Amino acid sequence: MAEVKQVIYEVSKGRFLTCKMYFEPDLPVYNPKRTSFDIRIYSGLGLLNGRRGTYLVALKNYPNYPEKKQEKVIFSAHEGCIIYFKYSSGSAKHTYYSLSFFALVCEGEEEREFDVGKGEKVKVKLKNLRILEKLSDEELQELETEILNRGWLVSNYDPVRTLYYYFLKNPPLMTFSSSSDEVDMEEVSEEEALAGWEEVGEVSISEETKEVEEKVEEERKEETEERIEITKDEIEKIVMKHGLKKVRLVVFELPSEYKGAQVKFDLSNRHAIIKFNDEIDITKIRTLRRAFYRILNEMAWRSMVGWVLLRDADMRKLNDVIKALNEELKTERAVYIVESYFPQKVLVQWLSDYIAEVQMRIDEIKEKIEEKAEEVKTVRRLKSELKKMENLLKKLEDEMKFLQSPQ
Repeated sequence: MAEVKQVIYEVSKGRFLTCKMYFEPDLPVYNPKRTSFDIRIYSGLGLLNGRRGTYLVALKNYPNYPEKKQEKVIFSAHEGCIIYFKYSSGSAKHTYYSLSFFALVCEGEEEREFDVGKGEKVKVKLKNLRILEKLSDEELQELETEILNRGWLVSNYDPVRTLYYYFLKNPPLMTFSSSSDEVDMEEVSEEEALAGWEEVGEVSISEETKEVEEKVEEERKEETEERIEITKDEIEKIVMKHGLKKVRLVVFELPSEYKGAQVKFDLSNRHAIIKFNDEIDITKIRTLRRAFYRILNEMAWRSMVGWVLLRDADMRKLNDVIKALNEELKTERAVYIVESYFPQKVLVQWLSDYIAEVQMRIDEIKEKIEEKAEEVKTVRRLKSELKKMENLLKKLEDEMKFLQSPQ
């Protein structure tokens, strides 16, 4: 692991626990040569300078396995660490069986059943491990936005968004406080607290410079007026020739509750301590952010270049949420709509991938409804979510028809 410039969280080296996983029946194997285990032990987070800026990275190591077989895995790790387990088996082109999860190293026992593929289920018995709930795509997107707002880039080599959530925001085992009498809180500088929030101030320029700029601007306007009709024709020709489709991308940067926050570390216990601005209602901000992503999911689909608006999308709901966030945090953030052209085949592929994700989510909800049949409230909530997802799927399929239509 590369040397970090600053450790912002690290599990204190306490008890060393023996962790065990037993699989019943044994993990299925499609092709022994294409079967793999992967266990990573995450003990904290740090900052690392890179070419593009400061990256949030994971502190990790790989265990030496006393035992590692299809029916059991045994290793040791410090209490409070988070492990990532991944198993897969398949052919050179396809993965037929897979199992992955995050778990906290802590004293106790647990049992879980997983669908590993091709209709096969495996019961996992865990000792000194507690499985952590998987975060949704929306939650991960929120976390990434929050990390970027703090001036850090997200490393692609490890699941730092999930680790950020469990180590710093919602620790499942370690004490996490918003204030502390035992630690002297140093105030974070304005540059650190408002990383990514810089506003452009006025710049004084000479009268001579103004005259030159005004002249250049007049010439630019004249040239634009002369070429505007030609430009439109040229664009139409390019669009027709290359089979491009115009879509609207949603561009935004959400205000963060970390504005004005103080972040310090308890060096004795290696705990991160955050003192939020007393004037900010943290719960309200996070509720509004969740509302923003819920609305966004109803009116746009996620592609490799960002969120693409559906043709009938009404921006007023998103703007209302942004307005409420701005009022709470006294900011002036906005949602922008950028019109862009992409090859038709590319858009169709991106949307096809997203439709597959939505369909997979619908299948998961249906399975949960069957599993929780006796829990009336849970089934009612799941059916409501299922209806929303099915309505979204219909909208996406209509959008696909439009994208696949001739110019």
